[in-house]
Amino acid sequence: MKHNYFFTALIVTFFYLGNVNAQSCPPTGFSNTGGNTLYFLYDSGTSLCVDRPTTVTIGASVFTRTACDDLASVYQLTSGSPISPTNTFTADFGYGTCEYTDGTLTDENLSLEDFKLKLSQLKVFPNPVLNDDKLFISFENVISTNIKLFNVTGKLVLEDSIISLNSKAINISGLTNGVYLLQLTNGKASVTKKVVIMK
Repeated sequence: MKHNYFFTALIVTFFYLGNVNAQSCPPTGFSNTGGNTLYFLYDSGTSLCVDRPTTVTIGASVFTRTACDDLASVYQLTSGSPISPTNTFTADFGYGTCEYTDGTLTDENLSLEDFKLKLSQLKVFPNPVLNDDKLFISFENVISTNIKLFNVTGKLVLEDSIISLNSKAINISGLTNGVYLLQLTNGKASVTKKVVIMK
């Protein structure tokens, strides 16, 4: 019996330590106009400097960290050429790559946990839809996701997408009254919400 308790404690400890050291992409990353300095911004309290890489690679160019605090890390070009174009790049942090466009992390490279967090912030309104031809979908942050609406028999009745937005109005004027399932997914994770139309 003692062996089982020890084995269980060992597994829990291993699982906990593995999750503590898990890395994810900084939500914001951009370069100066010359392409020789990189800036990565973090949400307060989400990442310690000791856990961030000392070097970041973009193509054949290596950038070395010169400054770090709770909210940001700054990297200077130490070998290779300045990046070009400066508004779109893929940074290799050693634990994985993260793609940035105009300073924003693209959702395709979000960790599963980060994407699930964004999906959990989903708001759908009005619900039930009583006298409107639009269904509004909103998030606290910018997201890219596919939208599908199914009727109760499982038939796909509407398909759309959100690309780098935090809200979208969906035209539901062609749908009859009833219960529908709204599904949002990006291939990694999905969330489903019940929507009722009673016009």
